[in-house]
Amino acid sequence: MAPHSLKFAQTGLIHSAVDRATAAAVAFLLLTIGLLSNASGAGIVSDDFEGARGAPQSREPTIDNTGIPDNRWVWASGHTYLENGFVISAVTGSSMGGRIRIPAPSGGIDVSCIAQLNTGIEGDSPYTPVDWIAVGLLASPEAGWIAPEGGNLLWVLVRPNGGWTLFEDGTSRILAASTPATRLPAFEQGFFNTVITLRYDCSSSRAALLVDGKNVSGWHATALDASRISVAGFQVRALPASDPRVAKIDAFSVTSLSAGDMAD
Repeated sequence: MAPHSLKFAQTGLIHSAVDRATAAAVAFLLLTIGLLSNASGAGIVSDDFEGARGAPQSREPTIDNTGIPDNRWVWASGHTYLENGFVISAVTGSSMGGRIRIPAPSGGIDVSCIAQLNTGIEGDSPYTPVDWIAVGLLASPEAGWIAPEGGNLLWVLVRPNGGWTLFEDGTSRILAASTPATRLPAFEQGFFNTVITLRYDCSSSRAALLVDGKNVSGWHATALDASRISVAGFQVRALPASDPRVAKIDAFSVTSLSAGDMAD
């Protein structure tokens, strides 16, 4: 298992096909209370994507402390699909994603997803991976993901080969990107969960990428106006031949942070 793959050391669980449901439940609990993103703040909104199968339609998150009336997921693609507690793409080569409304943060914030980034198809069968998985902070549910001035204010992507990039304002500004020294190990084919977190400190206007609770990017200054933030979300960008199940989102969480969480 790659070093960044979540091992559920806190519970001793091994993430296999047999205990996937138990492991996923434990992972969601730990993510919701901030342990997997190394945060001790309060949960704002989270979803384990259990209890439904098929087109997600007007789904409410599992836990919603936003205070926003009738707060429901907005799906970035008609090909977004729920299956066995995962969000996947329903069509080969189709991207997918989801957005949920949140209050504008005032201190710090973590946007995290538990992802299976390189699951393959079956056994050692050949497969085409996705291009990347991302989490971000947006100005509106309708915001474009990569277009400059499209409303994606701050976001980070991770690729199956271990590369990563931290962006501001779509792709118009690269805050940080992986180098040979900071690239993550390539993601193995299998069923291993990885926690991808965008951390933003409103007081200093700095951002960082955390993987399984470790700050892998370091802190980087942004020009973001935090009052513009009203949505958090995730996105999976497919390649033309990407299998629908080659990348899965197991859970999603947004957590408010204290000053102590942002000291690293």
